[in-house]
Amino acid sequence: MKKEGIAEDIAEDLCVNIHMYADDTQLYVHCSPRDAIGTASKLELCLESVDKWTDASRLKLNSEKSEVISGRRHDSKSEGCIT
Repeated sequence: MKKEGIAEDIAEDLCVNIHMYADDTQLYVHCSPRDAIGTASKLELCLESVDKWTDASRLKLNSEKSEVISGRRHDSKSEGCIT
């Protein structure tokens, strides 16, 4: 099923998961530890694309409220998640 909305389309095109609620947006990707650098680059590209879209739409992405969180599931040694 095709998601609606420009931010969702950008995330989908880059294979990044997105969760939106009110004025809060989370971008996240599951990866192995050896893929963390490439995954971070993918998230950065997605964030840059969303930022360009918000500028073009006369909206503002508040970078001061943005953060990166990295972790792994307790029951898995190989999977991690960067948000």
